[in-house]
This record gives sequence, structure tokens and C-alpha cells, in this order.
Amino acid sequence: MKKVKGRLAYIVVLLWVGFSQLYWQLNPQLANNHSRNLVTVLFEIGKGLTMIGPDILMILLGAYLARRVRDAKSLLVKIWLNTLIIGCLICLIVSLFSTSSMTTAIYDAALPFLRNSYPLISGVLIGLVLGRVVDQLDRHWQAIVGILILVLITATTIFTPSIFGWSGQNVSLFYALLFTLGWLESRQHYLSWPRRWWLLIICGALLFNTGLQVVMPWFSINGSTIDRYSTIVNILTVIIAFGIVKIFFNSNVILPIRLTWAYLPLIEATITVTILNKIAGSNQSSKRLALLTIGAEILALLIAALWQFWQRVPLVIGFNQRLSQFSQATPETQLATFKKWGRQLWPNLLIIVVSYLVAILSMLLMNDGWRLYIDGATYNTLGFALGQRELLLLLTTIIIFAAIKFCQAITNRYWVSLAIMIIFNLIFIIGSRIKIKARFEPVLPADLTALNIELIKMVNTKALLTGLTAIALIIVAVVFIEHKFPVSLQLTWRRRLTWLFVLPLILATSFFWNQQGPFNHFLTSIGNQPTFYSQLDGARRNGPTIQFLNNVDTEVMQQPTGYSATTMQRLVKRYQARAQQINRHRTQQLGKQTIIFNLSESFANPQRVPGVRLAQNPVPYITRMKHQTTGGLMLSSGYGGGTANMEYMTLTGFSFSNFLPTLAVPYTQLVTKLVKEPTIVDNFHHAVAIHPYQGVFYNRIAVYKKFGFTKFLYLGSKYPIKHQYKIERSPYLSDKTAYANALDQIHEYHGGQFINLITMQNHLPFDQHYYNNLTRYQAKAVSNGTDPDSLNDYVTGIHYTDGYVKQFIQQVDRIKRPITVVFYGDHLPGIYGNSMATDGQVLHETDYFIYSNRYARQHGARNLRTNAHFVDPNDFMAMVAKQTNSRIDWYQALLTRVYKDLPAVAVNFNQDSNQQNVDRNEFVNQQGKVVKKTDFTKKQKRLWHDYQLVQYDVTAGHHYVLRYLK
Repeated sequence: MKKVKGRLAYIVVLLWVGFSQLYWQLNPQLANNHSRNLVTVLFEIGKGLTMIGPDILMILLGAYLARRVRDAKSLLVKIWLNTLIIGCLICLIVSLFSTSSMTTAIYDAALPFLRNSYPLISGVLIGLVLGRVVDQLDRHWQAIVGILILVLITATTIFTPSIFGWSGQNVSLFYALLFTLGWLESRQHYLSWPRRWWLLIICGALLFNTGLQVVMPWFSINGSTIDRYSTIVNILTVIIAFGIVKIFFNSNVILPIRLTWAYLPLIEATITVTILNKIAGSNQSSKRLALLTIGAEILALLIAALWQFWQRVPLVIGFNQRLSQFSQATPETQLATFKKWGRQLWPNLLIIVVSYLVAILSMLLMNDGWRLYIDGATYNTLGFALGQRELLLLLTTIIIFAAIKFCQAITNRYWVSLAIMIIFNLIFIIGSRIKIKARFEPVLPADLTALNIELIKMVNTKALLTGLTAIALIIVAVVFIEHKFPVSLQLTWRRRLTWLFVLPLILATSFFWNQQGPFNHFLTSIGNQPTFYSQLDGARRNGPTIQFLNNVDTEVMQQPTGYSATTMQRLVKRYQARAQQINRHRTQQLGKQTIIFNLSESFANPQRVPGVRLAQNPVPYITRMKHQTTGGLMLSSGYGGGTANMEYMTLTGFSFSNFLPTLAVPYTQLVTKLVKEPTIVDNFHHAVAIHPYQGVFYNRIAVYKKFGFTKFLYLGSKYPIKHQYKIERSPYLSDKTAYANALDQIHEYHGGQFINLITMQNHLPFDQHYYNNLTRYQAKAVSNGTDPDSLNDYVTGIHYTDGYVKQFIQQVDRIKRPITVVFYGDHLPGIYGNSMATDGQVLHETDYFIYSNRYARQHGARNLRTNAHFVDPNDFMAMVAKQTNSRIDWYQALLTRVYKDLPAVAVNFNQDSNQQNVDRNEFVNQQGKVVKKTDFTKKQKRLWHDYQLVQYDVTAGHHYVLRYLK
């Protein structure tokens, strides 16, 4: 019966500790009350009582382990390994359901003392060391150490804040001292007073401490010291805890001590508090959080109890026994054991080292130097790899290790397998380096189809011969080493079959990496950032191996019902007839005119954003143009980003919202893989792209070549950007530069041409004070969460754009050739604090207008007065053809009907656009109201289905319609 009572009392102490550790970190409403009233007094008394629990546990553990532990060194290692394994398992499980970063939590579990995490566990680990140290002292000095510990605790109670920094998580040393105090008491028994004496001491200390807690709200000057006597480091709390241990836990009681080493890591893990905070949400009700904490404690106890079965696994029992034997052995025996382990493990250790070195080198070699610019910060390349991407390096190491083991399972040769993977990785890394130099992106899965042609074309003869020579030398070296220093693998058939499955299994998961689910959550939590808009940036962040696998899962689009060759043939014929019908009334040809698509970076009038009020309209000219010409609002499928996706839609006429979330950026994941896509460029013999910035982003160089552009002007290209102007302190070339270069192209080529003009002036960041803000346009009010300084900088930038657009249109108007300009903002800047749930549509509405110059209007161009209030980027091709009275083909006839008969469409505004198998299309009619597809007429539903069939056939299907395209 006493044994049962002792165990129950110990479990009560564990629950007491758990409540103290978790509840106050959840920041209940009670904790925010620092007024001088009864509520504050009751709160301080209650909090002080919870703080007794951890002190009881540490004193009890010290006293108990001092009597029971013979081998403190092996116990220390076991506790640390247990904490590491449980901490990592928690992180792994959580990462399957959440994208929160796990790096910090894993480091906390691996280095509890150095990182001030797991203070109770750290206190035990340090206490075990201190306990063995004080055991070497004689009885007199042990008593002095005990007195000194009490003096230190008393000092930290008297002097506030703690002179030793004992507060929050920084209490590992304090807990170690309590552990040592319990250890000394077990050795000395110097306080073996009768139980009634201890009861009086406990009551006296508790009453005195309660009195101090009552008066502190009135004695604290600014409220910062109210909880001075409601902490674990209070000497009165320690006295009470010591007394409870003396009364309720005698020296003969047997405690379920193993439960502790599983329970404490569960309640002390930083990720546990994060999970509870997410469950609690914004509801910080003290009662609700108390119930949540109790539930978490009980769950942790149950898991800790189940964890004991793990301790009974023969493999674990064997490991514990070997560890204990090693710990108790003589130094000579330990050295001999180390040598034995070294002889047994060195082949696998060498593979691990080689795999890790290859992982690091592959990441480093994606850069051109030792400086790396990421997310507005500059890093040392090696420091970034080792300090920021360590978990991704570990994943790459595991993949390479598994690949070597895969080769071993096939060849049963150690050095041959190692050489095969080294050669393979060298080819992969060198291939990526060559491709980066040529195309500014690493080797991707799409390159495997052109492995023998395109990649080899990029390699000069000298480099190829050098590589082949190096491979030949490696082969010769391997043959020599295999003969001279053979390694017997001793792989059983069971192990060989296991390794044959491990690598394919790991690689197979990459088919799900970009889909919302466990794999995507796990990769995001360890720091994976695919950055499909810049594959080179992704390779530098993640390493070429992970970035390669990021691009495996690119399911493009779900197959529409009824898709077949016959269906597509009938569809084409139907719209060919429609095109003939439309062309009877049209006389012009797009290819004989100058058409300019002008994407204005982040352009959208802030006056539409709820909560934002400006002194004046910063873009009066563009506002006027929207009313005087074809103009209105364009639905963007991005917010704060997504430039290339808007550009893709304008050029191809395909809707980004039809694609699956795994296709994040068509420019980098799709375009170069396709045989052909219909684009507006098909109508022209001459097409120019202009972007006054680096051309490597979004794979534009390869995309424009694929689309048939004649030239691409960007910084560093063979077609230089001229007239380079900047505004004040902005690092970006201004819109004046963009328009000056566009005018150059108009004057240089006198035939019909298409110009794709992408500006850069208003690109983020907006908090760098690039401009001397124009006060007459500054914000008078902003929405909640919006930074007024960022908004003012942005407003100043778009005001400059307004002036440059006016100058450009005036100059275009004087040219005696038909020119039509499509001006549109690609997305809003990501500076607004508005909620997507309530303001999602407004935050996806940008400004646009279509202007035909005087000469074009004199030759038949007319403004569009219908279906122009709300459009999407994929409407522009059809709208330009209609405005310029130009003849069209069957595909443009389809786009014309889509523009005319269907609402505008974009990626849904409010839902998570990354959800799989969710219809991402958000339809908005000409009145600005969201329309459901279920409300479409039968004619509209068929038209939308036709549109999806064509988009699927070209981008993901069998390309039946390609022979009908130009």
C-alpha cells in the first residue's frame, strides 16, 4: 500500500510540475492583471503554489538518485539520448501537420543546456555531475556546500531581479543546485527532524510567503516586481518544497523514475507550447487554458507510460547494457572498445562523411562567390549553408547515403559504390554549373529528356575531355583500391533488399512534395523553399538535389471530362467557323500593327483599399485614361507577387486559376517542357521583350526564346538597356527608362511588332525610404496593420509612374503608325494589413487601360464600351484584337467568346490557393460581384468547358490542337 501511495504521490508531483511548466507559458488572462486589487493577490498566491512543484521534483530526484544510481555517467547519457529522441519525434510528428519551422526545436532537444531549453532535464544532467563531485568531499565540506546553496538562493530572493539571471527558461543552474541539495540531504541526513516540525516549518513558510504576496502589489512601484515571491527561485518556496519531500517521500519509497525521463521532455519541448497556443487560438480564457493544460499533462503521462514499452525492446536493452558496461570499464578497456567500434563502423562513417561533404559542396557550388544575397540580407555562403540550411543538408546527406547503399546492394562492392555516387554527383554538380552559366538555372527533371543534346551542347570540348579524364582516373583508382584495400560488406539478402527499396521510396515521395499534405508540411518545416520563380535561387537555398526533386511533382491540370482527340477536333472546327464569322466584319491584322503589353510592377491605386485614405489621387492621368479609353479593373491572381504568372496569362490567354497548385510558376515549371503554346507573338514576325532589370528571374530568357521573341533587352544582355534613369535613392531603373527603350524599339523597326514591356520601378521593398515623399499624396489614414511609411513610399513611386505613362502616351500619339498599348498592374504590393477573408477581392484588383493612338483610331480602332469594367489578364489578347478590328484565328475566337460571355476569373481570393482538388476559380461579373460556376447558364458552362479542354490539351494533354495553331 505504501508503494502505491508513493507512486501516486510522485505522479501528482509530475502533474504539478507539468501545470507549472505549461500553463504560465500560455499567457492566460490572469497573468496580465497587475492592478492593486484582490484579483491580483489571489493570482499571485495561486501562481506561487504552482511554483512549488518543480522545486519538489528536483529535490526529490536528487535525493532518490543519490541512493539508487551507481553509474551516473551512463544515466546522464541515457537521459540526454531519451530527450533528443523524444524531442525529434515530436518535431517529426508535428511537421507532418504543420509548416512551422522545426530547426530551433530540434536544436533545443539536442543541446538543452547550451540553449537554455528543457531546464528541468538540464538541471538533472548538471546535478548528476555536481552530485558525483560533492561525493568526493568529506562530510564537513558537504555541509558547507549545502549551506552555500541555501545562501545563494536566499540572495536571489532578496535581490530582484535575480542577480544570477534566474528567470524564465534560464533556471537550469538553479534546478541543478536544488538537485544537489537533495543529493546532499540523502548523503548527510542533517535535517532529520520529526514530521510535525517539518509541518510547522511548511505552514510558517507558506503563511509568511502568502503575506508577502498579499502586500507586493502595493509595494511594487511599477508592477515589475509583483511576482517576486511567486517564483521557483524564492527561498520560501524551496523551504516548502524541501519540507514536503521530507514528509511525504521517505528513503525507502520506490518511484516510477523512468516515467520522468519521457514525461519531462514532452512537457518541456518548446514545440509543445506552440501546439497548445495554436489550439487555444485567440481565446486566452484562464479556465479554458487550465483545462487545456491538464489535458496536455494527462496525454503526456499516457505517452510516457507507453514509452516504457520502447525501453523493453531487446535492441534498447542491449544498448543500455553495453553503455553501462562501457561506462564502468577502465580507461584501457574503453579505448579498446572504441577501437573495436571504429573497425566495425568506419565504412558507414566514411559514407556519411562523404555524403555530407558532397551535400555541402553541391550547395556551395551553386554560388559564384562567398557572398550570398537572400531575402534582403547578405550571408557568407558557407555560413548560410551550415547555419541556416542544416536540416536540408541533413536530408540531402540521407538521400546520398541511401543512394550509395543502393549501389552496394546491387554491386556488393564498397569502393565501386562510393565511386559511382561521387562520379554521379560530380556530373550533376558540374552540369548544374554549366547550365547556370548558360541559362541561370540548375539541372532540372525536364533536362533529362535532352541530356544527350542540349546539356552536351553547353559543354566545350576541353571541359568534356577534362571530365572524362577525371572519371577515367577515378575508375582506375577504384580498381586499385578494391584490389589493395577490399572491404567486406557482408550484406545479407534481407539487408540488400531493404536498401534496394529505401532509395526508391525516398525518391518516390517527391511526387507529392508540392501537394498539401504531410510531405509538403515536413519539407516546409525543415526550411525547404522551392522558389519556382527563380530555380537558381532555389538551388542556392536548398541545394541542387532538393531543388531537382522539388520540380518532380508538377502535375499541371486536372483532365476535363470528355477529353479525347475527337472532342478536340470538333471543338477546333466549331471555333474555326466562329472565327470566320467574326472576321467578316474585321479588316485589320495584328501583325501589321505595333501592340505593346505594358506590365507595370505592383501598380494599383491604394484609394480602393478599405481603410486607406490619401490626401489626393496619386495617379490622376491613368485614372482619366481608364474612363476615356477601354479601361477598368483587372483581377490579379496574385497579391504581393506573381508577376510572371500575370505575364504568362496575357501572352498565352490561358488562366492560371485552371492549373493545379503544384504548378506554382508556369514560366519555370511548364513552358520550356512543352512543344508549343499559342501566344500573341504568333501573330508577329518581330517581337521584343524589355525588362530593365536582371533577365534571369522566372526563366524569362528561355521562355521568351520558346515563345518566339526576336530580342530580349535586359541588364547584361547583348541588347543593352539604354537611357538608364533612377529616382532619388531607388536602386531600380525608373519607368522612364522602360518607356524610353520601348520608344527606341518602335523607331528602330518600322513594320508591325509586338513589345512586351515589364517595368521594375515599383518593386518591393517599400520600407527603405527610397523617395522624398510627396506630401500632397500622403496617406491621411491607413487600414489596421498597414505601415503608413511604406504606403507613402509606394504612393510616391506610382505617382512618378503616372507622369511617365502620360509622357509615353503623348509620344506614342505623335507616331504615324497604328500603336495600341495595354497598360496593367500585375498585383497589389504586399503592404496592406487588410484581411483576405473580408477584403480579398479588392486586394486582387489592379488598374488597366487599352489605348490606341490617333493613327490607329483613324484606321478603325475603337474603344470597347462593354465587358470592360472587370477583366482578367487572359482577356487582353482578345480585347486588343477587337479594339483594333483585327482578324483572328480559331483560338482567339475562343478567347473572344470567353471574354465576351463569361465573367472575369482569377485564383480564389479567400481560400488557400494551395489546396489540392479545390476549384481555384473565382468569377466576378461586370458589376464586381462574385459569381458561382453553378449559376452559369448552360451555354456559359459549355464555353468554360471548351476553354479548359484547350488549355489542358496544350499544357498537359496529348496536344491534339497543336497542328491547328500557327
